[in-house]
Amino acid sequence: MPQINKITDNFGAEVSGLELSKPMSQEDIDLVKGLIDQYAVLIIKSGEAVDDESLTRFTSNFGEFHKSITANRMDMTRRLKGDVLSDISNVGKEGDILSREDPRRIQQLANLIWHTDNSFRKPAGLYTFLAARIVPPADGETEFADTRAAYDSLSDEMKAKIADLQVEHSLAHSRFLVGTEKVFDAEEAKRFPATLQPLVRRQELTGRKALYIGSHAWRVVGWNYEDSQALLGELLEISTRPEFVFRHKWTVGDVAMWDNRVSLHRGLPFDDVNHRRDLRR
Repeated sequence: MPQINKITDNFGAEVSGLELSKPMSQEDIDLVKGLIDQYAVLIIKSGEAVDDESLTRFTSNFGEFHKSITANRMDMTRRLKGDVLSDISNVGKEGDILSREDPRRIQQLANLIWHTDNSFRKPAGLYTFLAARIVPPADGETEFADTRAAYDSLSDEMKAKIADLQVEHSLAHSRFLVGTEKVFDAEEAKRFPATLQPLVRRQELTGRKALYIGSHAWRVVGWNYEDSQALLGELLEISTRPEFVFRHKWTVGDVAMWDNRVSLHRGLPFDDVNHRRDLRR
């Protein structure tokens, strides 16, 4: 029987007792669906490294896959098999630590700023699953922010102001923010043009509203860039206040699952010159 431990009252929960190495029962699938709607972020404690096949099988219970954005990049050597897996690591094919100048390492710098996965796509990202295979001895945690609680904290005036706003989300914009636009090539720009998303989203089952923002969000429709960034920056600052955030320290075997529509996340730096970190998304 799975065990549930809250991380905060309404945001984040640890789940133990799920066997990800085996096909899941419908009862357990329904349990996870209910928990993710309630807590937005789940940390599944499997106790041992989850292989790629098990991770992919588990993920397949919750929707269609997006391909990794690097699946069609000719200038990046993919270490993982299958085009639905993303390599969130500083590790090369032979297990070596990649140079900081490696294109894959450069591209991952955008993971260090607050974002929600695949908001620049149609359809946008629903859930993300991130499995820990190798973790550094210190640092390298992931922080999560609850944009439902952030929305609830807004004044009635602000809620009315943003109620019907649409925002353009762009992968190129997040790359620009961290100065890595040089690894965002012309082909990638064609495959991932900006998409329109509502600034406020409503959870279907709970009815709660949430802010849909992050580093990919760059311009409010009908507004100029400066005014758009001022509003989006204000909402991001509110969403990432300490009372809306928790930090997860990874252990091998952890699988984090989160709802991109109602949360933000960012990775924290570590000594990536001397230590390996291997996460599979």
